[in-house]
Amino acid sequence: MKAIIIGASSGIGRELAKQMSAAGYVLGITARRLDLLKSLADELPEACVPMAMDLRETDTAVSVLRELIASLEGVDLIVINAGVGTTDRGFPTASELETAIVNAVGFTAMANTAYHYFAERGNGHIVGISSISALRGGPFASY
Repeated sequence: MKAIIIGASSGIGRELAKQMSAAGYVLGITARRLDLLKSLADELPEACVPMAMDLRETDTAVSVLRELIASLEGVDLIVINAGVGTTDRGFPTASELETAIVNAVGFTAMANTAYHYFAERGNGHIVGISSISALRGGPFASY
C-alpha cells in the first residue's frame, strides 16, 4: 500500500507516518519544514519520499501533490492533516487569514486534487484530519 500524508512534520501527522510505515505503507510525506520531514524519513522502516509543501501557496501545493503521486507511481490513500491556528487573543487579521487560507483553501485544493486523481483511477481513499475547534469553534473568526 502507498499513501501520502500532507502535514507530516509534527504532531498527529508525524505519528501517523510512523504507524503507517510500521504497518508496511510506502509513504510520501509533505510539510513546510523539509528538515523535519527528512529526519522523520530517516526514522521510518519503509520507503519514504519527503517533499516540501506550503498550503498557503495553493497552485504550488497542487503541483507538489501531483509530483509526489507520480514519484510514488500512484497511491491508495491521501491523508490531509496540515493545519494552522493561533491562540493570540488579539485576533490579528494576518493570523486569521493564514488560518483560513491553510485550513480551508489549502484543504480544499488538496481534497479536490485527490478526488480527481482517485476518480480517474477508479479507486482510493481521502482522509481529512481536523482539530476539535472545527467542531466546537472558539473565539477566533477563522473557526
